[in-house]
Amino acid sequence: MSHNIEQRDSQYGLEIAWHGLTKVVKEILPKIAFPWGIQLEQMYYGAGEGQKQHGNWVLPIADDDKLPLGSGVPVNLSTYTIRTPSDLWQLRDEVVQGTENTVVSAGTVENRAKFFISTKLNELERVRVADGSEVELLLNSMGSLDKSLNEQHSISSTRIVCANTLMMSFLSDKVKFRYRHSKNMNDAIKADKPLMQEVAGLAAVVKAAFDTLVVQPCNVDRAHRIYTGLIVSPEQKEVSKRAENMVEQHIECFQRGKGNAGQSEFDLLNGWTDLKTHGYEDSKKSRWDTFETSEFGAYATQKSRLANLLINDRDGLNKVEARGRSLMEVKPVEVPA
Repeated sequence: MSHNIEQRDSQYGLEIAWHGLTKVVKEILPKIAFPWGIQLEQMYYGAGEGQKQHGNWVLPIADDDKLPLGSGVPVNLSTYTIRTPSDLWQLRDEVVQGTENTVVSAGTVENRAKFFISTKLNELERVRVADGSEVELLLNSMGSLDKSLNEQHSISSTRIVCANTLMMSFLSDKVKFRYRHSKNMNDAIKADKPLMQEVAGLAAVVKAAFDTLVVQPCNVDRAHRIYTGLIVSPEQKEVSKRAENMVEQHIECFQRGKGNAGQSEFDLLNGWTDLKTHGYEDSKKSRWDTFETSEFGAYATQKSRLANLLINDRDGLNKVEARGRSLMEVKPVEVPA
């Protein structure tokens, strides 16, 4: 995929991005990322003395070079709400008010058609995921000036630095607020603003909840019981060879997966999500199919199930463990020679 940073575009960041076009600065401010404003050029039809104003139709243009934004699509102000980078930044400021934050990337792509702001939520620091790597949690804000994108604000692990990361965030982020540029757009944003502020603050609560798992002990025997209770479906009365193999692979990740020591409930969660993300040893799925299942399909549900049990439903977790213990005590049926 192309980065789509055209001649009129810029991406500002605190460090250089993969495309090498980042304008590195110590602090990203609105006047730095978006030094130009928006003018509305009235649309007309007809020619000469017969020329007439075309109702509420206008063409958004940049005030520095007087050129249209993106593909240069006129909009009808009676049905379409224009939201500029300044509007987006103002809402960002209101959403993160009271939460320590840093803008880590901002700019435009596709000839200023789309604009974006990636804000790191500092109090979350960096969150460790299943494979032992660390990710940032960000508030991503994006919009457009040529009808090419609805406005969206989302909690994301994707830092936007180009067109492809912008679309990755737009399409895959789960916690998001998205708005059509209708005449009631500003009312919808105003109504959702308190919830957006709450979500930005709750991200820190989620991090704190996961941190508690690090100090909750879990040994191999307990991990074995929980994994068995999770993997063997409710209608099954015994552990199949396939299920047993899957459990053993999870135990291996629990004990020796990247960043794991086989000692805590956080290792238990990592050992569970790692294989769901990267695939089992005997999986016939392609890497892309495995990723798709992990992030959007059945595995995504299974990953979140254990996280929810650990953080929100300890009674449910105890029932899963008890079922796993019961299944492991079932003697395999001997087949006559």
